[in-house]
Amino acid sequence: MGIGDDILGEAGAGRGFDSELEGINGMNIEQEITALQERNARVEADKAWETSCTRRVFLAVVTYIVAAIWLSMIGENGIWLKAVVPTGGYILSTLSLPFIRKWWLSV
Repeated sequence: MGIGDDILGEAGAGRGFDSELEGINGMNIEQEITALQERNARVEADKAWETSCTRRVFLAVVTYIVAAIWLSMIGENGIWLKAVVPTGGYILSTLSLPFIRKWWLSV
């Protein structure tokens, strides 16, 4: 009788702890750790994209273009200057959100 046989009973007889540890989903521990590491890498990449300056600039440019097109379609004058307003609002909102988030987390 092995060390773990009294705890595992017949179901554990002949099974090594290191070679066949199974997790909740039937995967072994190494597979679960690898899956978690892959998931964490994806989450970190998504977070990096969400907070990147590249994303903010891209969305600001798209906002400016869409606003200019819309203003042109409704017959406004000075569309290039007026399109700055929604773009500026977007940029200000992205700059103020980290401050608001810190405040919200402290409340």
